Amino acid sequence: MLSQIRDGYSLTTVKVAYVTPAWLVCVQLVSPLMTSQLDNVVPVRHSSRRPSKPIYKWLLTEAVAAKRERRRLDRRWLSTSDIVIV
Repeated sequence: MLSQIRDGYSLTTVKVAYVTPAWLVCVQLVSPLMTSQLDNVVPVRHSSRRPSKPIYKWLLTEAVAAKRERRRLDRRWLSTSDIVIV
């Protein structure tokens, strides 16, 4: 890292050493250890999502558009409504 220091009328370049903070060194040492221990206790679960079934092949394009519009208006109403539905 280079920084410039103004020395009277001239600029001089001084090299500044970068020192890694102690907390960062600690995190870099502990993180892999903690990750491996957690993987032993609670292994990572992988899952895949099933694609949704295309229900639109039985519907007319007008019906699909109407469903989309209804869902859009429902989301808009829910985001602006102060009424709590129980």
